Amino acid sequence: KKENILKKCDILILPSYYDSWGFVITEGMAKGLAIITTNDIGAKELVKYNGYIYNAGNVEELRKILNELLKNPEKIDKMKKNSILIIKNNTLNKSIETFLNAINLVK
Repeated sequence: KKENILKKCDILILPSYYDSWGFVITEGMAKGLAIITTNDIGAKELVKYNGYIYNAGNVEELRKILNELLKNPEKIDKMKKNSILIIKNNTLNKSIETFLNAINLVK
């Protein structure tokens, strides 16, 4: 079960080349995970002080991020707490507003 897997993790990595949103990011944040994802997903706007955004396909950049975090477990803990704080402020109304703004951009 996905929920049981997320409970055992500290970091969620979504290495997508493209995803219009990437709902798994919000799921990971709700479980208090640090987030690492690419600049090619919509949910990257939720990644602030709770993770890293890197260029899709740049394995070297991802490796550097992971090495930094492995050397600084206290940073992971801080990012995990920040995920929960950020997602608490991500209300349904805020999500709808963001979605409507995206639709208006492509009109």
